[in-house]
Amino acid sequence: MPYHTTTNYAGFTSLLKMLYNSSKYKYIYISIGGKYNQENVNISYLGKPDKPLRTNAELQLCPTFLLERNEPILLICFDSFQNTESSTANQRLIESRIQPNMEFIFYDEQFTVNSICEKIRSTIGIFDSFGIDASDVMICNYIRFLNEPSINEVSFELELPSMIYKCVLDTRYKKSYYMWFGYQPLFYNLLYRYDDYHIRYLMDYHMILKIGNFIDTPIGICDIQEIYDLSPKYIPKKIVDCFLSSIVDINSYMSFSGIVL
Repeated sequence: MPYHTTTNYAGFTSLLKMLYNSSKYKYIYISIGGKYNQENVNISYLGKPDKPLRTNAELQLCPTFLLERNEPILLICFDSFQNTESSTANQRLIESRIQPNMEFIFYDEQFTVNSICEKIRSTIGIFDSFGIDASDVMICNYIRFLNEPSINEVSFELELPSMIYKCVLDTRYKKSYYMWFGYQPLFYNLLYRYDDYHIRYLMDYHMILKIGNFIDTPIGICDIQEIYDLSPKYIPKKIVDCFLSSIVDINSYMSFSGIVL
C-alpha cells in the first residue's frame, strides 16, 4: 500500500525504518503543514479584491518535479487532521497523485513548535544513520496562516522557521531545508532555500514584490524570465540574481536556480 498514516512517533520511526530497509529510497521529501484543507483560497493581488485561487496542497504534498523521477521516493507529511473527512480527502488526493515508485507517510499529530522540532531533529538523525545525502532530502515548511490568524497561530508561524533551522544547522541537511513564500500571488508555488536566503528575504523581499506591479501574469503563476528581464528597470539586478539562485517551483519539472532536486 503506497499510503500510510500514523499518530505516534514510535510508530512513525518504526514504519520509516521498515519502508527504507525494503525500498532503499533515493529521495526523501518532507512536507510540514502541507495537507489539503479546502479547494480554493482567497488572496488579494496588487490591491485588487480577493480572488479565489485553487489550492496548491497537492503540490505541497507531492511537487511536480518529483513526478518524472523513476527511483524509489518516500514522501512524508507532518500535519494534523481535524476529522475523518479531512483524513479521507487527503488520502484520496495523495493516492491520485503519487506514482508507483513512491510511498507516502502521513504523521498525524497536533504539533507545537517544540514537538515538531524534536520530531524533525530525530527524523534527520535517522536519515543520517541511513547515510542519505543532503542532496537527496528536502524538508519544506508550509506553515502559513490565511485570513485572520489568532495570536497563537501568528506566534507559531513566526517562531517555527528559525527553530527548524536550528535543528538542521549543524547537520549535513542544513541546505535541505526550504520555506514556502506563502499566500503571495506571484510566488504562490515557490520555496526558498532557508540557509541561502532567509537573511536576504528580510532585506529584499518587498523589493522583489514590487516587480509584480509590472508583470502581466495570471495569479499564482511566476514568470521567472519576465522577472529577470524586468528587474534592471526597477530594482538592482544582484537582488534578483540572489532571489533566483535560491528558489524552487513546486509546480515545475525543474528549479530556476540550478538547485539539484
